[in-house]
Amino acid sequence: MPVPARKKSNPSGKRRRSHDHLTKKVIPACPQCAAPIKPHNACLTCGFYAGRQVITVGKAIAKAVKKVAKKKA
Repeated sequence: MPVPARKKSNPSGKRRRSHDHLTKKVIPACPQCAAPIKPHNACLTCGFYAGRQVITVGKAIAKAVKKVAKKKA
C-alpha cells in the first residue's frame, strides 16, 4: 500500500478540515403561539400546522408538553 513520501504540514491538515465544524441548529417558532417546534411538525401547544389546525390539543397533550419542557430545563 502506498505511503506518503513526506508528512503533511499542520496548515495543510487544518485547511482540509476547515469545513468539519459543527453548525448551530435552528429551532423555528410557531407562528400562532410562538412556541418552539420541530421543523415540518404540528405545534404541540396549539395544534396548528401550515396555518390550519390539524390536531386538537387536549389535557393529555398539554401534560406531555409540560413533562418534556420540565425534562429539558
